[in-house]
Amino acid sequence: MHLLLQSGSGTLSRECEAELFKIEQYTEMALGYIRLESGTNDFVITACDTDRIIKSVLKKFSKQFI
Repeated sequence: MHLLLQSGSGTLSRECEAELFKIEQYTEMALGYIRLESGTNDFVITACDTDRIIKSVLKKFSKQFI
């Protein structure tokens, strides 16, 4: 679907791409919830570079901010 949307142009293509992004995010959230409910996961808590994480999230969601 991404390839089809990239070949198109105009407002409709951008709107469809935004909706596809939302669908992908909801799917990831649902899968994450299922993983949490499974109870077989071991979580490892470690220190992380929050600047790097924030930058990657801002880049991922940049089209939503514009």
